[in-house]
Amino acid sequence: MLIAALGVGITLIVLMLRGGFMLGRLAQQVEGLTAAVGELRADMQRSNQELRAEAQQSELRLREETQRSEQRLREEDQQREQRLREEDQQREQRLREEDQQREQRLREEAQQREHRLRAEMQQNNQALLAAINDLRDEVRQNNQALATHTHDTDGRTVFQVPPPSTR
Repeated sequence: MLIAALGVGITLIVLMLRGGFMLGRLAQQVEGLTAAVGELRADMQRSNQELRAEAQQSELRLREETQRSEQRLREEDQQREQRLREEDQQREQRLREEDQQREQRLREEAQQREHRLRAEMQQNNQALLAAINDLRDEVRQNNQALATHTHDTDGRTVFQVPPPSTR
């Protein structure tokens, strides 16, 4: 019994030593796991901070790119607007030139018409003066005939009509 008690005591001591050893090992594992969890937390925090920093940098880059794009678009719009203004000015200048040319042609045509009308008017005036002169000559001849009339023996009036003058 003593041997059995001693065997049970030794078994108990072995079990206790073994339990203590296992408990120490488990405590070490728990400490290791706690340290690993702490490291993981620190790693996660660092990763989160890095991700936040990257996100902020990405956001800044995107803002800068957006601002550059907006600026480029504004510049393109300004250039397009300037081109359109220049095209409008050129079109307006062409239209002015065309109007001036048209106006000049109309003036020239009006002057030509005026010259033709003046020439026709001069011809008509000359023809009218010639007709007036012919009528004057005829009136003069008639007046001379009336002034040189005589009466024959029967009392009839006799006119001496001079031959028409030639001019």
